[in-house]
Amino acid sequence: MRSPLPLCVLVLALASCGDARGVLVTGDGRVVPVTAEAYRDETALTIAAAVQPALPPGTTVAVAIDELPRFGAARRDPADRWRWAEVHARVAVSGARAAETDAAAITALAKRVLSDKTDRRDRIHVAVTSGAEVAVAAPAAAAPAQAAPVAPSDAPRSVAARTYTARVGDTLADLSLAFYGSPDHWRLIRDANPTIDFAALAGGEAIVIPAR
Repeated sequence: MRSPLPLCVLVLALASCGDARGVLVTGDGRVVPVTAEAYRDETALTIAAAVQPALPPGTTVAVAIDELPRFGAARRDPADRWRWAEVHARVAVSGARAAETDAAAITALAKRVLSDKTDRRDRIHVAVTSGAEVAVAAPAAAAPAQAAPVAPSDAPRSVAARTYTARVGDTLADLSLAFYGSPDHWRLIRDANPTIDFAALAGGEAIVIPAR
């Protein structure tokens, strides 16, 4: 897979592109401007990946989030980042065994993904539907069951680990912003790569981006 441009270059290039706030590395490795729509869609995909291990065999899941997030700080969190004041997520499970879906488990997994993206946990609303043929209206993000690696069960957010090929000019803050949506989680990347000197990246280093 071709490596993306240096993240610091992309952040600077996209800083004045409409409502974009830096860049985001999607689950399939694409680097895209972080707009409200892109962040919502990637969050929906993250929820889909998180609930996959709890689905009955032979089922698929589609996730839609109704509201767009906003970029800024909150009373309890002064950091500027994408967040929802209130969010409604719709999770639709379809397939021959969809009726066996544990709606409570799916709801809990979806809320775990959204918990650090929402100002208050009591404003996270998840609706789970299941049936042989169930669809959710756009905006939606779908993924087949059992298609993605699973993060550890005690992780605060279910995002699969991945590997990124470094480019000259990358920084820990840039990588944290691109992969986690916030520059504040750079220590996770540093601690997962103890043999890499991030102050002097030569390019080509295989950087582990841990699950979070």
